[in-house]
Amino acid sequence: MQTSRTIRQTLQLSDSADIQEHPSPFADSSHQIFMVEDNHDKRVIKVPNPSNRHASDFWQWMSTCFDVTLETQIARFPQLYPMIEHLSPLRIPALQGQQSLQDGVLLTQTGFLPGRPLTSSDLTDSILQSLARHMAALHQKTSSVFGDLQQNQRHTAQRWMERLRAALASIPGIHAEIDEAFKHSHFGLIMPDFRWDQFLLHKGKLALTDLDAIVYGPIELDWVLLEYLLTPEQARLFVEEYLDWTGDIKRIPQIAKVREGYRTLLFLMNVLGEKDYQTWCQQPTLFD
Repeated sequence: MQTSRTIRQTLQLSDSADIQEHPSPFADSSHQIFMVEDNHDKRVIKVPNPSNRHASDFWQWMSTCFDVTLETQIARFPQLYPMIEHLSPLRIPALQGQQSLQDGVLLTQTGFLPGRPLTSSDLTDSILQSLARHMAALHQKTSSVFGDLQQNQRHTAQRWMERLRAALASIPGIHAEIDEAFKHSHFGLIMPDFRWDQFLLHKGKLALTDLDAIVYGPIELDWVLLEYLLTPEQARLFVEEYLDWTGDIKRIPQIAKVREGYRTLLFLMNVLGEKDYQTWCQQPTLFD
């Protein structure tokens, strides 16, 4: 684990600089987060959590299916942050720089954005509309291949199916069928770790502060995950705003034939901390 002293030395901060670590409530958090205030300047320091860089279920499955690691994602931050800031209607912290630490990992500095983590009780109509516009904007950034921003041309739709089929077949007790009916509409930018605490709420406005896992992938995966996060009425409003934002160019994808496979993948990724597979698979459906 990195310490305030390491941060001070790496960034050559003055002795008067205030450095406070913000512990995450989640054991599998990918980063340690530090708040730095120096000469009335506030910034956020993100350092990869050494205990979770390789061991977490989420990043193991991100590597297996999307061929990305936390390290490769962090290395793409100089391209990713300005891209998402340009696409999304949400506030995105400014990327201020990256420095290499002694163990070879990259420390990331971003601007400070005020706010508190979003919770399910904050989901007013306007907040849901903001989230729908954000997701729609990311889905409209399309790609012919999946994975990170480097656009590996070998990561075709056929390769995605092969990876997913092989990965799920390797897990005892899992029988999610990946057959010819299992199709996707297109690859767009998706957030496989989409959950409310990835966002900050301040004076009724949203900011996205966790961009670690944004990749190109089947947009159906986002819609399957949304069924765990929204009520039926919230889902209706979300869909209306999503379609309004896209101008109906990219309609809501059909997920009935891929739901079981993607629910299984999300369970294995432990995106919401669910432990009972049967309970997870019995979640009521909201789309289709």
